[in-house]
Amino acid sequence: MKSKTHSEERPWKSHLLYSKELFRNGSSWNFVFDWFNSEMKNVCHPLFSLISLFLNGCFEMLENGLVHESATCKVVFALDHSDKGEKAAQPSQVKVALKFMKHEAQWRRERAAREESKLDPRLVVSVTEHFDASGDETGSLGRHGLENFPFCLVMPRADRSLEDVLNHEHLAPSPDEVHWEEVRSVFRQLAACLQHLHAAGT
Repeated sequence: MKSKTHSEERPWKSHLLYSKELFRNGSSWNFVFDWFNSEMKNVCHPLFSLISLFLNGCFEMLENGLVHESATCKVVFALDHSDKGEKAAQPSQVKVALKFMKHEAQWRRERAAREESKLDPRLVVSVTEHFDASGDETGSLGRHGLENFPFCLVMPRADRSLEDVLNHEHLAPSPDEVHWEEVRSVFRQLAACLQHLHAAGT
């Protein structure tokens, strides 16, 4: 008996990847669902019900993920479910930080400044993607209080922030007990970052 190929065993896999690409390229969900025959609709409908909630087709914003808020921007932790290749055994779930900005002009200026300065990603967090979510139809912005902040920059999420280091890693448990070598290491890294920014003219 002829053995089934990987694509025959999991027919929804290639359909799912292709349909997510259709959606990200601007196709409506009605168009995507019409692309399926009735059998594939039944197989994939639960998956699409979930994916349709993702901002820009791939970003799952985490509950209680808001980590910064100001008058002009908000930063939210999220998972990026975009696939890095059809041969991947499982869809990726990359941790990212989404910076939502209120004003388009400010969003464009920051993008331009980063692109022109060629900042070193080892010293300054890079922007891996950007998009205008003002036409969002998933309701993600409204659910997270971001309806007035539609302009987004996508950045890698670090495992911890400087605030986390200062608050939780006990660099100075008491005035009489300061871990000076670790404190110096933090300041050396900060100085290197500032020097890099100044040298780049930002």
